[in-house]
Amino acid sequence: MGPIVDAVREFAPDTVVAIEDAELEVRVPGALPMNLSKLSVSARAGAEATVLEATATSEYWSSLELAARVEYAELSARASLSATNIKPQAWLERYLGKVPVGVSTDAVRLRAEARTDARTSVECEIDARTDSVGITRAGERVDIPDVGVNGSARVGAQETIIGVNEIRLGGSRLMAGEARLSAIPESQHERRSL
Repeated sequence: MGPIVDAVREFAPDTVVAIEDAELEVRVPGALPMNLSKLSVSARAGAEATVLEATATSEYWSSLELAARVEYAELSARASLSATNIKPQAWLERYLGKVPVGVSTDAVRLRAEARTDARTSVECEIDARTDSVGITRAGERVDIPDVGVNGSARVGAQETIIGVNEIRLGGSRLMAGEARLSAIPESQHERRSL
């Protein structure tokens, strides 16, 4: 990444690229087609960092906002994403269509933040909420009101930590859980086997 950063600093300082009120069709093999509208993107390369901001609407959400910043000195980065009125039903039906359990959901609200120091880890916090989720199996349906997930993840070279701050299912709440996946270095593995 160093040569790319040096090139941006040397040849494109204080550069701004902007797209306003565009439309974009996204087609990926094996995925549902997506049409973005009211797409606005602003990328600014400054002396110390590049900043990206984007907004868009789609048939799958009402509003989406993305903001990101990459610092040149150490390549650390931060990003945030928020979306409202996400409509995941078409995706659920496409990818869970052959499963004997049906899932339906009201519109989802999502907020996520991620950051990295570009050396040791990537960290992310997420908060997703919906007014109701329906589960159908063998003609029987259960509706769960007020569903939400608030959690975090930290991925490092030797360990991944997934944390749950809160899972809300109607009046029930699961609070403060954590799962860890650790890699054992080969040298420690050999010592353990002796």
